[in-house]
Amino acid sequence: MAIPQKRNAAPAAEALRKAVGVAPEMHSRKTDARSVAAYYWRTPWLSSYELGQADELILAMHTGGSRNVRTRVRGGWSDATSFPGHLHLIPAGFSTAFKPEGWIEFLSVHFSRDRLEALTDLGKSITTPASFRFAFHDQFASGCIGALFDELRAPRELGSLFVDSLMDTLALHVMRPSASVLERPGKAETISQGVLARVQDRIDTSLETGISLDELAMEAGLSRFHFARAFRAATGQPPHGYLTQRRIERAKELLRHTDLSLAEIALTVGFSSQSHFSATFRGRVGQTPRRFRVQR
Repeated sequence: MAIPQKRNAAPAAEALRKAVGVAPEMHSRKTDARSVAAYYWRTPWLSSYELGQADELILAMHTGGSRNVRTRVRGGWSDATSFPGHLHLIPAGFSTAFKPEGWIEFLSVHFSRDRLEALTDLGKSITTPASFRFAFHDQFASGCIGALFDELRAPRELGSLFVDSLMDTLALHVMRPSASVLERPGKAETISQGVLARVQDRIDTSLETGISLDELAMEAGLSRFHFARAFRAATGQPPHGYLTQRRIERAKELLRHTDLSLAEIALTVGFSSQSHFSATFRGRVGQTPRRFRVQR
């Protein structure tokens, strides 16, 4: 997926801020171009606004406000309208306009060229451009966006592995059919036992702090996309699922052999809070950590 490099393209968040006249109420932007870039916006009453060219692909989900938003089509306004629940896909370097005639609330997820190219070892050979899509329904993409913002608001586990995997899954999904070029037909996703052992060791030594998908893929010498598939084929679960399993196994050891409090154990194995630790433990083990400790 090639993202055009426009000289006059602004950072996506800045293009949106300039268009709607307010700063986002929540954001996750970090300095790394491959980091998650997600924003929550709530605008004042707007008749219409112009969205200039941005340097990232934007996937936006209309979540509240006006139920009659239109977009510019061939110099006029579309017959189709957007209301809460609709999605919009805005390619990098694409400019358009929207006519809400009211206030709107929306979530936006931004994908940089670096992040998209890092999905695959095909890199810059991906040339199929994304197309502007307005007011469409996609239950899977909406679910991913909801899960992403839930995790950003209240992380369950330390580290970015779950969010990295979610962002990559979302990117590949919304790019279809363009995303089909990311896969090489007939190429089996494999990882040697030696490499797998190194990756699993990295995960085990990162339980408390967490680890990124980029770090694990680099350890394996694969793109993020191919690493995630190869790891799942070898272990039967995605990297973030395996990390959670190892955290639970370590927690069991601490419950059996130490007198650490549940809050201390939660932090030691990489959960953000005792409540998230207890909920995850119960879901995986079938009983609460406290009950598990009593039965040791």
